[in-house]
Amino acid sequence: MGEIYETIPMIFSGENEEALKKMMTLYETIHDRYTDHPDYDVLLNSIGLAFQRGYQDLSRALEWYTKSLKQRSLLVRINPQSMLVTLNNIAMIRLRTGDL
Repeated sequence: MGEIYETIPMIFSGENEEALKKMMTLYETIHDRYTDHPDYDVLLNSIGLAFQRGYQDLSRALEWYTKSLKQRSLLVRINPQSMLVTLNNIAMIRLRTGDL
């Protein structure tokens, strides 16, 4: 799952299409088998980030951030701080769309 962390810099350097392609391939590979992996929620959040930053598709970004938040809520007892990133991303989208 280390590929997740390789794609994050790609998102910020404008290589969103390639980053999203890699993340979606990884998602398709693991989403039925490794949902309890601690990096799974990072993958979901990163897909949302790619839609938000690369494609300005706020509704799809919000969809993936919500999936990430649901996944992170399952791990909140282990690492409550992990929810902050996704909650911040959701808040930023809601602010931009006037829903906050």
